[in-house]
Amino acid sequence: MFEVLIILGVLLLLGILFIPVTFRFFFTVNADERFIELRIFRKKIYRLNAGESEETQDNPEDEAEDASEPETKETAKAKLPEQEKVHAESEPPGDKDIPETPEIPFDETTEKPKKKKSKKRKLSEREILTLALQPDFDRKVLKKGFALLKSFFRIFRAGFDRTVVKGVHFNYAVMGISQGLFGAFTAMMPLFKNWELHMDWAGQEKLGIDGSFRVRITGVRICEFLCRTLAFAGWLFFWYRKNKKELMKNPSQFKLVFWRRWILNLLASEKKDA
Repeated sequence: MFEVLIILGVLLLLGILFIPVTFRFFFTVNADERFIELRIFRKKIYRLNAGESEETQDNPEDEAEDASEPETKETAKAKLPEQEKVHAESEPPGDKDIPETPEIPFDETTEKPKKKKSKKRKLSEREILTLALQPDFDRKVLKKGFALLKSFFRIFRAGFDRTVVKGVHFNYAVMGISQGLFGAFTAMMPLFKNWELHMDWAGQEKLGIDGSFRVRITGVRICEFLCRTLAFAGWLFFWYRKNKKELMKNPSQFKLVFWRRWILNLLASEKKDA
């Protein structure tokens, strides 16, 4: 029985990590209807119509406040004597009821000298910016930052489902050229490969767009992004600790070139030491 539970737990964990959760945003925009609809696993979660007015919606909180106002006014006078009674009972006793505490003689021998704690020197704003503008640090931050950003965008496998732009009507020559350019554009851009452009050659359809946008998320990509984020934060922390000690010992090895010094003087609020 225990082995069966372990197998079921492993299968459940693999399902959470590798089975994608799909979010679909359906949208329709034309002269008669405008709405956006959110679905998860083909189940409708939310729908927003552009024609809805907020003034027609009732606010239940305002009704509850209006209903409770007359009751509070009527019961306010009845509650005043009870509040005064409770306030009188909660008053502290007088000075006569407080017993006198005997004075304890002060013994100088019991007093221990306090040890002075040595405070560690903190880096100034100019020193922190000097570390941040080091060429080696900037190169590594950009490399690791782009890898982290790429990992973040990998979480969301996004793309358009079949999306139709219809009712486009121009001159016949312009419509033919536009159809060809649109086909070349969708061939070069994979994100818009499911888009279709329907020209209104007869001039009878209304201009509009109808389609859906799909986003897939898996647990394994989220775990990968979290691990990369923790690794980047750890590397940043240890790099700062290491170079902070070296900067305090030998500041001359952290000199900057002319344009980095100009950026340092521009960003630092402290004045340069003479």
